[in-house]
Amino acid sequence: MDLYRKKFAVLDLTHGGIPIAKSLAAAGNEVSGIDVYRTVKPETLLELEEKYGIHCSKTPLPASEFDLIVAPVHLDLAYPMLVEARAQKKTSFRTMKLSEKFSKVIQGFQA
Repeated sequence: MDLYRKKFAVLDLTHGGIPIAKSLAAAGNEVSGIDVYRTVKPETLLELEEKYGIHCSKTPLPASEFDLIVAPVHLDLAYPMLVEARAQKKTSFRTMKLSEKFSKVIQGFQA
């Protein structure tokens, strides 16, 4: 799957999503980071927007706006963006799980 020039939503900036969002943005993708647990400091979200061009939100965005949704294994499947993605039949090929292996793949885009 080509991961270049896609629209990504990275859910859960608290548990590893920030480095993944940065890597995806550095690789030329349009990235939105969703602070699903609302724990990321406002200054960190501002830095992600200003320095890395990552749109940040503390509320769910429409899943239909994204090519791919990156979500951690532990995120509640009832989270609105995941519910919408399943309703649009995007889940099977558009929702990825955060993992060490995925992080290593994404880090390769920075080279």
